[in-house]
Amino acid sequence: MQNGIILPPRKTSYPPNVDVLGGVLDSDGNYVDISCQPAVLLPGDVFRVRGSYDFSEDEVVHSDERVIYMNCALNFHWGHTLIDVLGRVWYMSVDKDTKVAYTYNTYVVHEDKLRSGLGNILELMELAGISRDRFVRVDKVTRFREVIVPELSVFPGKYFTREWRELFDRIIENSGARITSEKKIYCSRSRLPDHKEDGESYIEKVFTDNGYVPVYMERMTVREQIQALNSASEIAMVNGTLAHNLLLVAGSPKVTIINKTYAMNFFQPLVNQASHASEIYYVDAYVSPLPVSFGAGPFIMRLTPEFMRYCKDKGMRLEDGLVREGTQKLNVRTRVLYYLRWLRKYIVRPRYFVVSFVKGMWAKVKLSYREAGIPEYYKKVRAYYRSQQRGG
Repeated sequence: MQNGIILPPRKTSYPPNVDVLGGVLDSDGNYVDISCQPAVLLPGDVFRVRGSYDFSEDEVVHSDERVIYMNCALNFHWGHTLIDVLGRVWYMSVDKDTKVAYTYNTYVVHEDKLRSGLGNILELMELAGISRDRFVRVDKVTRFREVIVPELSVFPGKYFTREWRELFDRIIENSGARITSEKKIYCSRSRLPDHKEDGESYIEKVFTDNGYVPVYMERMTVREQIQALNSASEIAMVNGTLAHNLLLVAGSPKVTIINKTYAMNFFQPLVNQASHASEIYYVDAYVSPLPVSFGAGPFIMRLTPEFMRYCKDKGMRLEDGLVREGTQKLNVRTRVLYYLRWLRKYIVRPRYFVVSFVKGMWAKVKLSYREAGIPEYYKKVRAYYRSQQRGG
């Protein structure tokens, strides 16, 4: 559209299903609805970015450039980049010359993180065919000579398109990765600075004792990550961002996704459907004294009865000492640290308390995802999880 305006994100308290306002306006100031950024289809649509806001003509920056609107880069989080940010990138393989405009959420991304957190994301974009010099960062309301808004190729909970799947195939091909099945790998979170999973070491030890090689994705370049994923016949990983990396697998490995909490990762079924994995199993390995947010934690992982049955079914060797330690009741130190971390997350930060504790209590105590009255969408997702636990 000619003379389109790109709006960087601004906070909103209304409507409640939108995180921040932003997107694209046409030349007459009308909001272009396909520029919104959906999060996931729950019982109702939730949006990362959607809607216009008031601004004065004096604050508008004018640019004579023609740009493609990509999306808001959110918080430069790897999992959100794969799911939420890349939805319009398919068009950039059609138009390979036009500049690419993006915004970022200044409320969660400080300038120092903006400078330091882009490395792997920019490498991912280059593998998708977008050179670094094409990007234009928009941090002020800007009217461009022309703004192209490609339709999204993915809407979690609703659809993904052939173009979205082909985007990741192209990234894998451009990485130069060799597709082999020479080893089994365990993708570990244990060395992350913000590691939230107490007890993952027990799970990791079981897999490494049974021939899995531990890999630490955060210490690798994108090319190294893709090579590691595509050298495996079997992959085990904790549910979350790590499991979203199945989009970067071209082979057909068997995959185990280890649940660290009762809460569901609603993005993962979509990723599983788009991946080339031959089999995907889920196994519960969590102890959850209190309701938690999937993203915030804290989490406790142990060798649960479900995990022990999984190991038996797979013929995995279990060390007696590890079993005794990993299956015992939570000791006082573990409980105290857990409750302190929980209080810090949900009392010191009231938004987490309201959203995660109240809703989490409703989900865990009243419904537990099992009783009658569960919304239909939850039923479908739960059924999908269960079918994948059986390898179906």
